[in-house]
Amino acid sequence: DDKKLPGYSLEEVEKHNQESNCWIAIEKKVYDVTLFLQIASGFEIRQNCGKQLENLEFMGTEEQELLKEYQIGVLK
Repeated sequence: DDKKLPGYSLEEVEKHNQESNCWIAIEKKVYDVTLFLQIASGFEIRQNCGKQLENLEFMGTEEQELLKEYQIGVLK
C-alpha cells in the first residue's frame, strides 16, 4: 500500500544518481533499483539514475513485475 511508504522529493531522488546507488521515480513511485541493475539488463534505468521517468514502456512485462519489489516510497 503506497500510503504506508515514505514520501521523497525529486531532489532526494536526484541525489541517488550513480549505478552503485540508483533511485528512479516512475508514475509517482520511487524505486531503489541498485540491486535490480545487477539482475536485469537495465540499460534504460542505468542511464536514468536519479531521474523521474514518464512510464515503464521501455521495460518488458517481467522486468516491470520485478521492479515492484524495489519500490521504497512515493514522490511527494
